[in-house]
Amino acid sequence: MTRSGPLFRSQTVEFRPDSAVGEEIANLRASHSDVGRIFDAVPSVLGLTSLEAANETGAFGVTVRAELTEAMVPHDAPAGSQPITSYLTSLALVGWQAGDTHVAAGLARMIAEPVEGGGNRTIDRTVLLETTDYRRIVERTVQDGTVVVVDGWWDALRDCLVNRCAGECTNAALECPPASWPVYLACLAGRCGGCLAGCVGCATCDCGWLCRVAFGCCHQ
Repeated sequence: MTRSGPLFRSQTVEFRPDSAVGEEIANLRASHSDVGRIFDAVPSVLGLTSLEAANETGAFGVTVRAELTEAMVPHDAPAGSQPITSYLTSLALVGWQAGDTHVAAGLARMIAEPVEGGGNRTIDRTVLLETTDYRRIVERTVQDGTVVVVDGWWDALRDCLVNRCAGECTNAALECPPASWPVYLACLAGRCGGCLAGCVGCATCDCGWLCRVAFGCCHQ
């Protein structure tokens, strides 16, 4: 793949209402076993026996569509890979609180389009975030069917915001109000603007051929 000029022709960001995020999460819990597992882990993280005892604090959802200036096949793609024309990256999280503990659970997903005939062109990252102060974050994900603690999606997103973004975004992770995960993430989105869109892509990318050339590698 060789190119000159900007990689992306356009990038559009859409923030989704709670109802749309809730519907998506309900569908994912029914159809995606790892999403089901990450939500099953929420009560124990909150120190509860069921979610009914927790206070749901809302939802946060964002979709970023990045249209390539030219269709491309990354140079290290498997033989026969179809050209990529755009990337669709999404984040859907639901928040809860019990006592001082705030959690958010959901899925970060990246799709390289078009999907038809292109093999496996989807990257999924289950996310379960836990905090009491939004400075120390414990992240969990599902690996091989088991919920485990990781330095994962959140760490990659935070480091990208600090290292790649500037201005109002630089200190947003420390200054946004710690009311709930949806409120906190909405503040980050407002402070970081388009730079957040790029960092969501970088954090969701698995550093493989499918997305590394477009978003970089935030996971070391």
